[in-house]
Amino acid sequence: NQYEIKNLNIKSGGRQCTGLFGITMGANLKNIIMYSPSGQNTIQNELNDTRWYTLGGLVGFAAKGQSDKCSIANCSVAGYQIIDNRKNSGGNGGANIGGLLGATNMRISGCTAVTNITLDSTYVVGWNNIRVGGITGCLRNTMSECYSGGSISLGNEPKGKYGDNNSKGIANASNIWTGGLSGGVYM
Repeated sequence: NQYEIKNLNIKSGGRQCTGLFGITMGANLKNIIMYSPSGQNTIQNELNDTRWYTLGGLVGFAAKGQSDKCSIANCSVAGYQIIDNRKNSGGNGGANIGGLLGATNMRISGCTAVTNITLDSTYVVGWNNIRVGGITGCLRNTMSECYSGGSISLGNEPKGKYGDNNSKGIANASNIWTGGLSGGVYM
């Protein structure tokens, strides 16, 4: 079976994990197609506290839980604008932002994401890590036969420098790890 979802606008509403599904645990995600024909629909993070956070089109954080048999297969997100509007740092865990998934420790296969990701955050901290990828911000498993397209860009024009009271924009002080498929892979 194939499941199609279109024309949604999603805002985090104060949650750490944002996507069509904020968090999944032990789920097998298969054959889900999520698209915005006009390219105008958005998935936005507006969380303003100091905890780590994830932002993805389909799932914010996809966790395998106790089962190694869980996977994400043949899923697609297309045409969405994924916007990180965070005003405060992601704390010690940083941030994970992806076109399909924010972060996952599950196997991914046959998936695509064609999205425009904009980092429009205004916090400035020297130690924050932001992982951004076309498919997933952070991957802690394997990925095969996947494709990503679209763009990853900074929305705010940085001003000043780290430590300067006039500083705005994450580009001045945060560590931004960017990849076409994954912003960070660690096992």
